[in-house]
Amino acid sequence: MKGVTSIILMLVIVVLVVGLADRSAPRFDLTREATNSLAPQTLAILAALDTDVAATALYRPEDMAAEPIRKLLDRFAAATPRFSYEIVDPDRYPGRVQELGVSTYGATVVERNGQRAAIFNYGENDLAVAIRRLVREKSPVVRFTTGFGEKGIGDAGPDGYSVITEKIRADGLVVEELLMPSVSAIPESTDLIVVAGPTLPFTDRETDLLEAYIRGGGRVLSLIDPFAPAVFEVLPGRFGMELGRNVVVDRSSRLYGADIQMPVVISYDLHEATRGIRGTTLFPHARSVGLAPGGGGADEIRSLLTTSNEAWGETNLALLKTGKAVFDEGVDQPGPLSLGMIASVNSGPDLSARRGRLAVFGDSDFPRNRSISHGANADLFLNLVNWMASEEAPLGIRSPGREDELLLLTVSQGRRLFWISVVMLPGLVALAGIILVGRWRWGA
Repeated sequence: MKGVTSIILMLVIVVLVVGLADRSAPRFDLTREATNSLAPQTLAILAALDTDVAATALYRPEDMAAEPIRKLLDRFAAATPRFSYEIVDPDRYPGRVQELGVSTYGATVVERNGQRAAIFNYGENDLAVAIRRLVREKSPVVRFTTGFGEKGIGDAGPDGYSVITEKIRADGLVVEELLMPSVSAIPESTDLIVVAGPTLPFTDRETDLLEAYIRGGGRVLSLIDPFAPAVFEVLPGRFGMELGRNVVVDRSSRLYGADIQMPVVISYDLHEATRGIRGTTLFPHARSVGLAPGGGGADEIRSLLTTSNEAWGETNLALLKTGKAVFDEGVDQPGPLSLGMIASVNSGPDLSARRGRLAVFGDSDFPRNRSISHGANADLFLNLVNWMASEEAPLGIRSPGREDELLLLTVSQGRRLFWISVVMLPGLVALAGIILVGRWRWGA
């Protein structure tokens, strides 16, 4: 009887400890995908709040989505005392619903200083974007150049940019087209210009226009494919960067079931534009980006992402057509190679002024509709656009969930795995069985 009493007492103590811990102890997320934690981008937005933000979620008690939104709002409230929330039953409090100006079940209204933003999903990205919209004085404007065969933001075909355009807009940015041949100056409201895979050459006028815009504090993201007109090498050269006259070949791409002309990037250099990127980025057809001989033209040049040592810049383009490209030492450029670099310049004597930036990538296909779902392609492009346009924490936050990942092994690692898993471990089990059977027979 005494033993039973001790067990019951122990269970009561455990329950009390767990209950107290749940209420007062710090929260730890030990899940592999951090499904119970806010993304670094969200935490940065919440940490920067200087006024209170309140959220009102309109959910009926029996709504299955009410519990997930409550947990999400809990995490926001735990991150900062500036955020508070309440969940309101629309059927029970119709006056409150009318006051908020929405009539949709499942909506969440975020308020700050008398301003409101409504969202109709309960994802972290949607809520973080809504808060950032209220904090921003204005939404950044991103303009994609047209008139020279660039990829179109409204093109829903496999090579268009319609999907990534909607993702950019979902992050709270304004996306428009800019017909370069018809403008005499870049509109003052422009926060970022994207030159996406032009196939027809710029004139000196367009190149000079973009250079002046950058040196005045503007931002340009230039995505230039292999075989693009040579004139597109001029602007990077004026800022100390050089587009390789090659096609990047990557033997490690075969591990992903991809062609060797689709380099894979798993290494992101330390930079705010690539902060938080996890996973692989695949570039369907790329050229290298490096430092121009002699440099100059910029105050700082940084690489953003690099290939593996298995890649090289193939200069014999005839070999690429045969599918038998081989590294030619002394002619081809050995890896690792940078596929994207960024240069920055002071826009005036005041060092606190907005810095001009030019980011150059040797591929415009990785954000296209048919490629945007590959690995971290969308995350990379969204980070680039958000950071360059607003220079604040990028979003593009994915909903937490389990994702399949490839296990990449070198040839020697594969052999070791084979011998350990197929030969040694089964052999040890068999040996142990033989010993046990022998001892049993001997003992018998």
